[in-house]
Amino acid sequence: MRRIDQITIVAKREIVERSRSTVFRVMLVAMALLVGGGIIALSFINPSSRPIHIGLAGDVIPGLEGDIETVAETVEQQVTITTYPSTQAADTALEDGDVDVLLVDSSTVVTSSGASLDETVILSTAVNVAGRRVAGQELGLSESEISAIVQPITLSYVETDDSGDADEVRAIVAFMGAILLFVAIMVFGQFVAYGVVEEKQNRVIEVLLSRIDSTSLLVGKVLGIGTLGLLQVGVIVASAAGALFYIGNDALEGIDLSAIGIAGIVSLVFWFVLGYLMFSFIYAATGATVSRLEDLQSVAFVPVMLLMPAYLVVSLSVGEVNVWTRVASFVPLWAPIVMPVRIAQGDAAWWEVALSIALILVFLWLVVRVSARIYRGAALQTGGRVKLREALWGTPG
Repeated sequence: MRRIDQITIVAKREIVERSRSTVFRVMLVAMALLVGGGIIALSFINPSSRPIHIGLAGDVIPGLEGDIETVAETVEQQVTITTYPSTQAADTALEDGDVDVLLVDSSTVVTSSGASLDETVILSTAVNVAGRRVAGQELGLSESEISAIVQPITLSYVETDDSGDADEVRAIVAFMGAILLFVAIMVFGQFVAYGVVEEKQNRVIEVLLSRIDSTSLLVGKVLGIGTLGLLQVGVIVASAAGALFYIGNDALEGIDLSAIGIAGIVSLVFWFVLGYLMFSFIYAATGATVSRLEDLQSVAFVPVMLLMPAYLVVSLSVGEVNVWTRVASFVPLWAPIVMPVRIAQGDAAWWEVALSIALILVFLWLVVRVSARIYRGAALQTGGRVKLREALWGTPG
């Protein structure tokens, strides 16, 4: 049987077996609900996405309610206004949370935890407009003269260059993508290690290796679980997109999602594949050195420690690419996490991206060769932890 056929058989087996797992299905649904539900929940608690509830009490300047609504409209903020017959009733409404801010006698602002910027601007401007209108009436000015005085002036805003906002959006998305890649690589890499140890503990590996070449078995296992990893990442992205579509443009005001682009999404998938392949083979090799699932955690920290510096570099480079970011983007183990951030922030030249990919591919070839040798040397040894030197060279440590 050709090697490609062996790899295909193993990959299909992994996809079928792992997709039947209750843990995988629960995780798939839970992550989709967590991401989609979290975005929707944030839209509801975002103050800019809901009306400001304003209460009026005491001596209210005539026409103040209309002035508040006019000013609120100029700052594109919805408001609801309730006039209370007494200050005591208004205080009770504030304590019960029926209103966000209370204006007493058209001069005193009462809040539970401080007035927001929108509340301050709306109330101060509206009171001044109402006060000038009353003063104009007392001076005997005509309605047209008073209107000319109190009419708020609306400013027009023209942005000649929005590339900075687009870059900022792409940088934020790249950072979030880096975190997603970091988590996904670790999770599905551990799935590979878990599968290797499980087969070794159940002695299934002996049957498989009697029929399939060890390298084909290892590559097929990695590709099969990686396909499920891509499926889960796709479900998470689809859940986030659905939640953003559901909450609509009002909750996303000022955020240009088109700045992300299809290319940005494809780029994240591409770098995830590279990172997953490297670390899955490392996870498989480390997993093959133990014989029981209980012992897996004693070696699973090794890939995590290898990947952790990439997360730290990315965390320190949001909005500003430094020398450490540039160096890390050429280190094969870290490049799948770091380079997408450089690309999103417009800091990486095409040749730097090409060089980074070339280094990763060369390193990946070495990782596959070494991991397959460790896997072959340790997979059939049971009873205790196999030392790397013994797995590589067949020499007891």
